[in-house]
Amino acid sequence: MQLTKIYDSRTINDVFNEGPAVLKAEFKCEDGSTYFGWKYPEGEFHFTGVNYNFFKSSLPCGKKCRRKPSSKLIDQMLKLIEENKSSAKTF
Repeated sequence: MQLTKIYDSRTINDVFNEGPAVLKAEFKCEDGSTYFGWKYPEGEFHFTGVNYNFFKSSLPCGKKCRRKPSSKLIDQMLKLIEENKSSAKTF
């Protein structure tokens, strides 16, 4: 699993109102599958009560999809975000 992109996904309104920095990230797996998701900072939660959400966005053949990844992959993605959150451009 490789992190390909990480960035702050807040809107201008969220930035001016000092909302939490929601990190969005894109990942690529060894087999060519891509994953996408977001994570709130520790202690912050989405209105649904979760701190993060990830999904598989394309299959190895390139076909688009939206599937829930395994818990092992979610743990890898959370670890990669934590290791690279300092490189995310925030405002």
